[in-house]
Amino acid sequence: MLAARVGKRFGRLALQAIPLVVGVIVMNFVLIQLLPGDAAEVFADESGAATRETMELLRARFGVDQPAIAQLVAYFGNLLHFNLGFSVRYNAPVADLIVSRLGMTIVLKLS
Repeated sequence: MLAARVGKRFGRLALQAIPLVVGVIVMNFVLIQLLPGDAAEVFADESGAATRETMELLRARFGVDQPAIAQLVAYFGNLLHFNLGFSVRYNAPVADLIVSRLGMTIVLKLS
C-alpha cells in the first residue's frame, strides 16, 4: 500500500517536472540566441581570420543558418537522442567529456 502511494506520488511529480524541464531548455535556447554572434564566429575567431565562404560553410555546418524555430526543433531532437554535439576545442564528443569529468564532480559534491 505504501509503495503504491509512493509510486503514484513519484509519477505525479515526474509529470509535473516535464513542463519545468522543457521551459528551462527553451529559456536556455532563447538566451543563447540573444547573445551577439554565433558558433561560426566563435570558431572563426579562435582559429584566426575566415573568409565569407568559410563563414557560410561553418554556419551551415553548425546549423545557425536555419531559422530559429528549426534550430530549436533540432536542439530538442538532439537532446532526445542524447546527442550533445562535438567539441571542436577538445576534439571529442561532448557526452564523453561530461562522463570523463562526472566521477570527480560526484566526489567533490560528496565531500
